[in-house]
Amino acid sequence: MLTIAQAREARQGINLSGDHNQCCQCGLLFNSTAAFDKHRTGAYGVERLCLTRSEMELRGMAKNQQGFRVTERMSVQDDEQKSAALLAQDIELDAAADQSQVMRQP
Repeated sequence: MLTIAQAREARQGINLSGDHNQCCQCGLLFNSTAAFDKHRTGAYGVERLCLTRSEMELRGMAKNQQGFRVTERMSVQDDEQKSAALLAQDIELDAAADQSQVMRQP
């Protein structure tokens, strides 16, 4: 098991937010809880182990550009489609940023 200092050192300045997490056993970073769960094997409460990097790759897992392990490698086409969808969403948000449409919280 990693100490807090070892875990921070392994992240090398990467902040964990949202669903990003780090395994306290092996120190690897994961993009989601699903990816983290996929890298663990064995019975709960008995003996849970981390898969090796090779075993994760054999199961289709990959490392994304930010250094987080993901459940499966995205194809270039999937990545381009996701980028286009995010860009369209950003454009919609910019268009809705008209002051008359912004909701204010008390």
